Amino acid sequence: MRWRCVVVALLVLRAALNCALWLAFGLGPSWGFNFPLHFSFNRPASLPEPAGVQPGNDAWSRRLYPQGAPGDATCSRVSANTPKESYLSFFKESRDEYDRKYSCFPHALRVKMRRMAKDMFYFGYDNYMKHAFPEDELNPIDCAVVCVCVCVCVFIHRREACNEGEGDPPLYVNVNMFNGQIMNTWIDSLQAFFPGLQVLNGDVENAICLHAFYYAIWRRFGALPERYNWQLQAPDVLFYPLRPELVESTYLLYQATKNPFYLHVGMDILQSLETNTKVKCGYATLHHVVDKSKEDRMESFFLSETCKYLYLLFDEENPLHRSGSRYIFTTEGHVVPIDPRFREKSWEEHLPCEEPAREPIKQPQANISNCERIPEERRYALPLKSMYMRQIDHMVGLS
Repeated sequence: MRWRCVVVALLVLRAALNCALWLAFGLGPSWGFNFPLHFSFNRPASLPEPAGVQPGNDAWSRRLYPQGAPGDATCSRVSANTPKESYLSFFKESRDEYDRKYSCFPHALRVKMRRMAKDMFYFGYDNYMKHAFPEDELNPIDCAVVCVCVCVCVFIHRREACNEGEGDPPLYVNVNMFNGQIMNTWIDSLQAFFPGLQVLNGDVENAICLHAFYYAIWRRFGALPERYNWQLQAPDVLFYPLRPELVESTYLLYQATKNPFYLHVGMDILQSLETNTKVKCGYATLHHVVDKSKEDRMESFFLSETCKYLYLLFDEENPLHRSGSRYIFTTEGHVVPIDPRFREKSWEEHLPCEEPAREPIKQPQANISNCERIPEERRYALPLKSMYMRQIDHMVGLS
C-alpha cells in the first residue's frame, strides 16, 4: 500500500512541476518576468582580402572564377551594348522565385532533356513493336495488346482581357452551343491543345495565359487529369492517358517566343513522365493522378505526339526548325511536306470541264513569322508576370 502512495505522490509532483513551468514560461512575460535564452554560435571572422588586392576590388574573384562568377551566368543572348540593357536591368533587379527558376535554361541541361526524350520514345516504340504491332494499343504492364476506341466532343467559351489582370485568371469553360450558358464546371485535358492553336493564329498573348493555367494543374498533380473541376479545385475524372496536348502547346509557344520558361515546362513534363508512368514494357496510363496508380495501357499517340514534341522542344538544331513553312504537323503529330503539287488540281487534266479554264490565282507565300508579333519582354522576362502566375497557382490550389 505504501509503494502505491509513493508512486501517486511522484506523479502528482511531476504534474505540479510541469504546471509551474508552463505558468512561468507561458504567463511569465505578461506578468513582467522575462527568461532570456542565450545560444552562442562561433561566428567566423570576416574573410581577409588576398594579399595585394585593395578592399572592394573584384580581381580576386576573377582569379577564382576565370569564366565569371556563378551568379553572373545568364542565358540571354542580348549583347551588353544593345539598347535592351537598361530594359533588362529592370527585370534583373526585381527577380523573384519565378524569375530565378524559369529565366535561364543551360545548354547542357537542354542536351540532357533531348536525350531523355529520345530514350523515352525508343523505349516505348521498341516495346510497342514487340508486343502490340500490328494490332492496337499496348498494355505496357502486362506486355500485351488491347483494342480501344475513344470519341470526345468539347465546347469552349472565351474570356476577354486575360492579360490585363482584369477579373479572374483566364479560363475556357464548357457552354451550351445554342445559348452560351455554362453547362458545367469542369475542363477537359484535350483543351490544352488550344494555346497551340492560338499561337498558329498569331494570338500569342492569350495563348500564354491559357497555357499557364494548364501548366499549373500539371505542377499540382504531376499530370493532367482527364477532367478538372475548376470550381472545386479537384479532378472529376482522375486518369491521365499520356496525352500530348500540353506538350504540343509548350513546343509551339517556345518556337514563337524562344523563352526559356517553356524549356523548364518541358523538363517538368518529361521528368514527371519518367517518374510516374514508366513501367516494364513502356509508359502506362495513370489511373489516378493523385496516388499515381496505373492502368495497363499505352496509347499510340504517346509515341507519335508526346515523345516527338518533347524531343523537338529540346532539339534546337532540328532541320524542321530551319525549314520555314515547308512542313506542317497533322493533328496526330505527323510531319507532312508542303509540296507545290499539293496545291494543284491534278484531276483537271483527266476530267472535262464545262467552264472555260481560268487563270490560276497565285496565293501569297506565308513567310511572315508570328515571332515578329512577340513583344521583347516576352523573350527576356517571364511570359506572364509573376503576380498573374501566382493568381493562377492559387486558382488550382497551389500554395
